[in-house]
Amino acid sequence: LAVIDIETIAAGREERVREGLNYYVDQLGPNDEAGLVAVPHGGVTLDLTTDRGAWRAAVAKVAGAAPTTESTDDAACRSRLTLEAMTNLLRARPASGSPLDVLFVSASLSGPKSYTINGTTQLGRGSVAKCDLASDAFAELGRAAASARARIFVVVPDQIRAATTTGLDSPMTGLENVAGVTGGTLFHLAGSDVPPFQRIALETSAYYAATIAVDPSDAQAPTRTLDVKTIRTDVTVHARPSIAFAPATARPAAAPSPKDMLRTATTYRDAGLRMAAFHSKNAGDDKVKIVVLAESVGGNKLSAAAIGVYDTSNKLVAQWSADATALAAPSLMTAFVQNPGKYRIRVAATDAGGRAGTADYDLDATLTPASTVLTLSAMLLGTPDNTFTPKLSFSTEPQAVAYFELYGGKQGMPVSVAVELAKTLNGPAMTTLQPKISATSEAGKYIVMTPIALGALPPGDYIVRAIVGLDGQPAGRTLRTLRLATSSGK
Repeated sequence: LAVIDIETIAAGREERVREGLNYYVDQLGPNDEAGLVAVPHGGVTLDLTTDRGAWRAAVAKVAGAAPTTESTDDAACRSRLTLEAMTNLLRARPASGSPLDVLFVSASLSGPKSYTINGTTQLGRGSVAKCDLASDAFAELGRAAASARARIFVVVPDQIRAATTTGLDSPMTGLENVAGVTGGTLFHLAGSDVPPFQRIALETSAYYAATIAVDPSDAQAPTRTLDVKTIRTDVTVHARPSIAFAPATARPAAAPSPKDMLRTATTYRDAGLRMAAFHSKNAGDDKVKIVVLAESVGGNKLSAAAIGVYDTSNKLVAQWSADATALAAPSLMTAFVQNPGKYRIRVAATDAGGRAGTADYDLDATLTPASTVLTLSAMLLGTPDNTFTPKLSFSTEPQAVAYFELYGGKQGMPVSVAVELAKTLNGPAMTTLQPKISATSEAGKYIVMTPIALGALPPGDYIVRAIVGLDGQPAGRTLRTLRLATSSGK
């Protein structure tokens, strides 16, 4: 949700904000919703939608309305109205299984202050209250953000601020307060509009969801302070400074069926699930085969499960339901044949305790080019049981195997294949692994498998990446995250 304080943007100077907002939304997934609201006096309003055409049309209507000059009193009035508008927007946010990212664009916001002066009223001499801006107005915004699961990003378009505020108040005080009470981050549009929106797009591309065990004393208070830390190096944690407890509600008599959960956008979290998807070339045509793996987190036995495939218009184009044999296996596994393209995969399941869970996975099911003639499938990790058994996470296994397919190769072709293990996506390789390349009965198709010794690795996430190329041509790469957990599975 973009919230634009148009009265701090000069007329005719909105283009950089428009470009930045459009850049940000272009980075979203096809199923991510975007909306826009102009404050403090309304104007452009777009409800959250996946319609990118409607978004661009709304952004094109954003017009600056900053006055040439603005007194301290006028700035306080505008600031109070802006805070009230943002608070009401967040309060109206319905309960959701995902967070709301708010991009608040403003060049000026007054800080807390009492604007009560002595003056003459119709009843005689007394106190005249102007636009009083109490500290509690910022605190209310913080509480509303916590209840709405909102992540706040304050973007300050310094270079387009035309109005001059008379008085001694800093135009940054209120913006810093907004970031402080919401646990948000403040960015400046200094020199370029792309880096701040690029950074925000990166930071909002994924998030962690934590489950908090509630003590009886916690339930008696609507909010509690929240402090999140990590022992990992080079990691910045953004978390709301407080957490709001929703009123207790009765648990529904029965969980919805997996098929019903495929037909809604609601996220179900009571039954923990993990999943991944792998795509490869389908034999005999130009389609791709999408293999989906899913399993219960925590070892709870699944009683029913279904998997659905959705296209970019969010249409359910394929689905599968698990039978008794599939439910008895350690992991759910099925395959779909589709045209190359982008898809969302959803796994929906209920466990033996009657709890419901869903997991979603965005997949770009197109083969990776490795030269003008070579292409690669996605990478899949597993164990060398018999031939190869796919696996989502590892713990006590002595060895893992990386598997992918190479297409377009021929005997004698100068193909280079390097498989590396690293801690980060583009970081230095911890080790370079020796792959085995095997021909298949299908012309031009080769299987590449690489053993990975796990015994000496500490628990954590690692990147397995394969770089494949043809001499003198740009190489391509396929990769997968290897998750090595403790023996307890944590």
